[in-house]
Amino acid sequence: MLIKVNNTYLKIFLFLMVGILFVSCGKKDQSRTPMPSQSQMTRTQSKTPAIAPKEDEEEKPVYVYSGDRFKDPFLEVGQASAYSPEAIFNPDQAKVKGIIYSSRLRSAVLQVSGSGSYFINGSRIIDVMGKRLEGYKAKIFPQKVVISGEEDDVFELKIRETEEDEEGKS
Repeated sequence: MLIKVNNTYLKIFLFLMVGILFVSCGKKDQSRTPMPSQSQMTRTQSKTPAIAPKEDEEEKPVYVYSGDRFKDPFLEVGQASAYSPEAIFNPDQAKVKGIIYSSRLRSAVLQVSGSGSYFINGSRIIDVMGKRLEGYKAKIFPQKVVISGEEDDVFELKIRETEEDEEGKS
């Protein structure tokens, strides 16, 4: 049961509906209440006793940020405060922090003490500023990362299951 409506009638109807919407959403005149006279104001003020604030009560802060336990929310994500482009990558001091291993994507995150963090995408090692690390290649497996360096040095880094394993082996 379709009703055919002429296109011009539809345009006029929509125009009227939009116009009514704008008019009804406009500012409404508020009924103004008469201002009290000066004598009424003085009487009202004299009837209410003045309450002095108590000096012994301290204002309690509504919110206190304890930054010693949480990351600063105003720092950019992935920002490295100790980044140095001259930092030397040392695979002996590297720890694998995470591995993403799937049929499409193989990547890992390395933490090197004294140098910062590195990201491995495929076989390339990339620093936090997105610069490729020359001289090293990596191969990612589900539980380990193998880094081959200059002069055919091979470093095998296994991922730790928990932090307790890390503390126990240190």
